Amino acid sequence: MHIHALFIICITFYLSFLHFVSLFFTMEPKLNYRLNACPLCLTCLKCNKIYGDLCSCEATVLYWSRSIEENKKFRTKTLTQEAAKKRSNKFDPKFVSWFWSNVSPNLEISLSLSIVNICKRCLNKFDYLKGNF
Repeated sequence: MHIHALFIICITFYLSFLHFVSLFFTMEPKLNYRLNACPLCLTCLKCNKIYGDLCSCEATVLYWSRSIEENKKFRTKTLTQEAAKKRSNKFDPKFVSWFWSNVSPNLEISLSLSIVNICKRCLNKFDYLKGNF
């Protein structure tokens, strides 16, 4: 079972890599960050299509909540200690470092950003690399 999970993750990384390479060499203008798209893989959190390619959703403010069924496919994460304290969350500097090193090169995103929504697939990659998988 463990080898099967590793194989699936390797295939996912490979496909993500191919997607990013294809986006990087298209020389299209950068996309603006929006809370309803994962800034790592560019998956729209509303329709599950690729933001800037197949997704036609409007920019929407989304925050994770246990009570909303639609929100089970992503989590809201904090990128600063202040935001973590304000939301009563634990600040994770390893996540922040991993996030900034893996943000899509096709995304225009502010370095002062304090809250992001990350899809479950990308969070699973982080957990695997961190050793929590």
